[in-house]
Order: sequence, then structure tokens, then C-alpha cells
Amino acid sequence: MAKPDLIKPNIWELQRLISEKIRRFDQIKCAGQYFLNNGINFVLITMGKNGSLGFSKQGCFYVKVPQVQCLNSVGCGDAFLGGFVLKFSKTKNFAESLRYAASAGTAKASRFDTDIPEIEDVKKILKKVSIQTLDALSERTKKQLLREMPEKKSIKGL
Repeated sequence: MAKPDLIKPNIWELQRLISEKIRRFDQIKCAGQYFLNNGINFVLITMGKNGSLGFSKQGCFYVKVPQVQCLNSVGCGDAFLGGFVLKFSKTKNFAESLRYAASAGTAKASRFDTDIPEIEDVKKILKKVSIQTLDALSERTKKQLLREMPEKKSIKGL
């Protein structure tokens, strides 16, 4: 049976994938491990201004991004994924690629239009992006990430 090599759900899409509302950080960690154990090599979970999580055989990480004024979130996930694929195709380094992806997604959020971000903007943000293993995250940080998770707004009639 064919499986994707990579999935990139945002936090709300992950809830739909696991068929439960995420209330605890360990739910996210268990979901990431589940997908890895079932043949998906890369699991990238975006959480908007709260950063992103990445799961792979190279390790499991949390990426914290700097706060920027979000002018348009349309295309941020696409920029994130494009940034990851671009960097990973060159370096094969998961953590470095995850940082670059987060920088690209954040740079996209700071643009008013739907154009892809400029490379200079991605590089500026990259200097302010931090990464750490999931095992190194404090319980306080784990709770903070979930507490600050915005609710998904739906469009009436859809």
C-alpha cells in the first residue's frame, strides 16, 4: 500500500486526522510518533504564531518563530512546505530544514498579498528562529502552546 513520504497538517487538520480535539501536548506527540511508526517519514505540524513541530527519524523538534504582524495568512502553509522541501533537498538535514520552513511561513504571514516571500525576508527571520527537541520542552511551554492555540473560525454557510 502506498503512503506519503511527508504530511503537513496544521493543528486543526491534525485534530481531524486523529478524530479528537487536542487538549494535551502528548496527543500531538503520540500522533506524530504514530505516523512515523506507520511509514510516513516526515510529519510537519504547523501552529501559526505558536510555531511548528516536526517528527522524523532524525529527531522530533519544536520550532519557535518570532512574532510578526500577520497581514495575510493565506499561503503560509504552502510557503512553509516549499521552504522545507527546498532546504531538505539540498541538505538532507531535518532540523535545519524545519527552521527554514518556519522562517518561510512566517515571512509569508508578514506579506499583505499572496506572493511568496522574498528570500531576504526569510533569511532575516531565520536569524530569530529557535529550535529544540520535544524532549527538552518544559511542561510550562507545552501547556502554554496549547493554551494560546486560537480556535479555528469557520465561514458561515460552509
